[in-house]
Amino acid sequence: MDILRKLENCLNWFEKIFCFVTLFVVLGSELWLMGTRVFLGRASAGADEVMRYVQIWMCWVGATYALSKGKWPGMDILDTLVDKSKNKEKIMNFARLAELIVGAGFCIWFMFVWSDYYFNKIVNAPNFSSVMHIHLKYLMGAITVSVPLMMIHQIIKIFTKDWKQTVQEDNTPVDITDEKEEDK
Repeated sequence: MDILRKLENCLNWFEKIFCFVTLFVVLGSELWLMGTRVFLGRASAGADEVMRYVQIWMCWVGATYALSKGKWPGMDILDTLVDKSKNKEKIMNFARLAELIVGAGFCIWFMFVWSDYYFNKIVNAPNFSSVMHIHLKYLMGAITVSVPLMMIHQIIKIFTKDWKQTVQEDNTPVDITDEKEEDK
C-alpha cells in the first residue's frame, strides 16, 4: 500500500507542476494578446489559439488533481441527505466506495469508447487548427492522458481505503485523508 501512496504522490506532484506551468503559459499568452490588441490594434490570433488549447489541457489535468484530492461535489449532496442518520459513517463509507468503483468503471468504459474514436477518427484525419496548424490529436490528447490518470487515482483510493470517513461527536464528517496530511 505504501507503493500506491508514493505513486499517487508522484502523480499529484506531476499534476501540480503541469497546472502551474500551463497557468503561466496562459497568462503569458493573455498578456501578449492584450499587448498586441492595445499597441498594434489587432489581437494576436496565435496567442488566442495557444491560450485556448493550453486551457483545455489545464482543465483536464486539473480535474484529475481535484479528483485525487476528493474535491468533487458528488458527495456533498449525500452528506446533507444522511445528516441525521444514526449510521452516517457506514452509509457515507459505502457511498464513497460505490462512487469510486462506479467512477473507475466509467473511466474504463469511456477510455474504450474514446480510444476507438481518437485513434480511428482524430489521428488519421487531417484536422488542423486554423491559425497555428496544430493537429487536433495534440489538443484532444488531454483526454487520452487525463482519463487514465483519473482511473489510476480512483483505483489507488479503493485499495488504500482512502474513501473511509469518520464522524465527530457533533455529527460532522472528518475525512481520514485530511488527518493523514495534518500528521505530516
